[in-house]
Amino acid sequence: MSSAVGLNNVPFGPGSNSVCAGLTGYFTISDGITTVGKASSYNHSLYVQDGWSVGHGLTINAGVRFDKEYLPPYSPGNPSISFGWTSKVAPRIGGAYDLFHNGKLKVFASYGKFYDIMKYSLPRGSFGGDYWHDCVYAMDFIDPTTITPTSPGGHACGPTQDPSAGVTVGRFIENINWRAPAGNPIDPGVDPNLKPMSQHEFVVGGDWAITPNIGLEVRYARKRLDNAIDDQSIDDSTYYIGNPGPHTYANVLHRSTTNAAGVLVAAQCPTCPNQPRAIRRYDGLETRLTYRKGSSLFGQLSYTWSSLTGNYAGLTDTDVTDGNGGRHNPNNHRDFDIPAMEYTTPRESGSHATDEGPVVN
Repeated sequence: MSSAVGLNNVPFGPGSNSVCAGLTGYFTISDGITTVGKASSYNHSLYVQDGWSVGHGLTINAGVRFDKEYLPPYSPGNPSISFGWTSKVAPRIGGAYDLFHNGKLKVFASYGKFYDIMKYSLPRGSFGGDYWHDCVYAMDFIDPTTITPTSPGGHACGPTQDPSAGVTVGRFIENINWRAPAGNPIDPGVDPNLKPMSQHEFVVGGDWAITPNIGLEVRYARKRLDNAIDDQSIDDSTYYIGNPGPHTYANVLHRSTTNAAGVLVAAQCPTCPNQPRAIRRYDGLETRLTYRKGSSLFGQLSYTWSSLTGNYAGLTDTDVTDGNGGRHNPNNHRDFDIPAMEYTTPRESGSHATDEGPVVN
């Protein structure tokens, strides 16, 4: 709220320039969210893989993948995200060994690192694709039928309409842009050291031909999230893009930010709990017993024990924060939006967060 607006509202508040409510409260002109602009880009990948037979009974397969990614804005002048060829290097290696050199018992293991290609939900909401303005007024009357907004150009509260077209009652307070893209020379809006979303996994197991017709396979998989990308905000209006964590750009309460005028503002709450990092840990043990007789009979019995823990639901979030079954928006759902929504906070041990969060399944 500007000082001029505050002064204008002094006679109707309790004597403070910081109070804008009218005699009977306030009202808001809002016409919802619409999508404007457009976005398109090309992502490039290069993958090399080969296999070798080493000695007697050992096979090794190795490869590496390189990705080049660009996440564009929906309108010129807004932020974007770009990862070069060296930012997303994904090695993969695996091996299998015939333990007794007779084809009856094989042991195997593999390791791989995997990167995500970001979807357009984040730039739509944070890089100029979503239009969402509210115009707020002090209310000094009791007849709501006198509020008669119109919508020239399709918007009851336009980006430069102060006050809204057709509204002749109430005292204008502010035009709120709920999708104002962050970013200026002081604070870029996107972490300049942003790391791509990635996870790594390790698989080990064995395959045993008990008889010519019966086989047993046991496989253990261990998957860990390395980095997630999500949006964070202090006030639910301006959002910053980063890797969630206690000592990163995304830890918005602990670092300097900028206000609507682009002026540097000191850290809001250096003593508040750090932002938790995104944690997603999967462990699974699968056992399969198969029976095969010729080409006419096949049977399989399998059992899988698995554990999924952490505070990060994944690219889509089924948490009912929004009251409609979750927000299914990749990289900009509700897991890390504002401090009050971060339902886990880290327990500190020295300078490192150790909390793994609740079970998510």
